[in-house]
Amino acid sequence: MSRKKVIFILTSIFLLLVLAMPGYCSEKPTCAVLLFHPDMSASNIYESQMLSNKYAELINRLDMFDVIDFNEVDQILKTKNAVDLDRTCTDLGCALKIGNKLNADFVIYGIIGNVGNLSSLDTTLVNVAGGNETQHAVYDFEG
Repeated sequence: MSRKKVIFILTSIFLLLVLAMPGYCSEKPTCAVLLFHPDMSASNIYESQMLSNKYAELINRLDMFDVIDFNEVDQILKTKNAVDLDRTCTDLGCALKIGNKLNADFVIYGIIGNVGNLSSLDTTLVNVAGGNETQHAVYDFEG
C-alpha cells in the first residue's frame, strides 16, 4: 500500500472517531427516586410505595435520566453497608447523603399526605454535586 493511501485511511479513521466521541460522552445523568415519606397522620407505607414506583416510571419514560428507583436504592445501600441511612428523606441533608453514597447526579425525595379526599405530593429535585435543591413542586389531586 502506498503512503498516501495509509495516511488517507488513518485520517479517515481519526475523523470518524472524533465525530463519534460526542455520542459516547453524552451519558444520561443518574437520578435516584427515594421512597416518598408518608405523612403518618393520613397516609400509609403502601400508598407511599405505589406512588414512588409510579413516579419513578414516569421519570424513566421521559428518558432524561438513568433512573434508580427506591427498591434499587435499598439494594445498593445494603451492598455499601449504609444501612444506617433513612430510606425516606424529608430534607436536603438526608438526600445529599444518600445521593453521595449512590454516586447519583440527582435525587428526588418527597412527602405525601391525605386530608379527606384530597391528596398531596410534595417533591424536591436535588443536584447532588451542587448540593442544592434544583426544583420543588407540590401536586394536589382528588381521589
